[in-house]
Amino acid sequence: MPAFTIVGNDGSGKTTITEYIRKNFSKMDPLIFDMKASKPFFGIIFNIRNFLKKLNSVILIKKIFFLNSLISFIGENLDFFDKYIKYKIGMAWADAGYGLTVFERYPTDRIRGEFPNSKSKIFPLEQFFPFPDGMIYLDVTARVSIHRKKKDKHTLSEMTSKRENYLKLIKEFDEVKLIHSKTSFKEKIKNIKDYIFELNKKKKKIT
Repeated sequence: MPAFTIVGNDGSGKTTITEYIRKNFSKMDPLIFDMKASKPFFGIIFNIRNFLKKLNSVILIKKIFFLNSLISFIGENLDFFDKYIKYKIGMAWADAGYGLTVFERYPTDRIRGEFPNSKSKIFPLEQFFPFPDGMIYLDVTARVSIHRKKKDKHTLSEMTSKRENYLKLIKEFDEVKLIHSKTSFKEKIKNIKDYIFELNKKKKKIT
């Protein structure tokens, strides 16, 4: 079975689609991983990250660039390691034929916010993250993002920029299924099902 990720801007429907797959794709035995840093595979990493953030907020440490950067780098690597463990388990599940693997909120969500990154070739570390068998990009207009995520208080220009960045970013990948913002929910599910079977055929040919 294939392993793929569902990505898109705030309000694009990633969680809604993922929950639909969880409830209605039971015959495919889906294994679903939320790749957000706030939902780590190892609980202790969340505690360590919070400690490091508090440590970095200390005025004395803030003033020492090297120490501040070192603590940030350790935290970034912990997040990267945790996501990588999720990735390896998810890929192993799909490759072994146990079922479908879905990665929600893949590291591309962060790269989008820093693409192109002219300040540093190292950060974000997610740019070096391995890619699953496929990617589904749920497009959403900036106005819809703002309407659905009112609590986040995003500006129109911010969400317009993020959408443009994502549309540029997905062109960098060879295997992407773009689902347009005006597509109905029913049609989205049909497109996703078709894409899963398409990925499955490609994976069987490779193996």
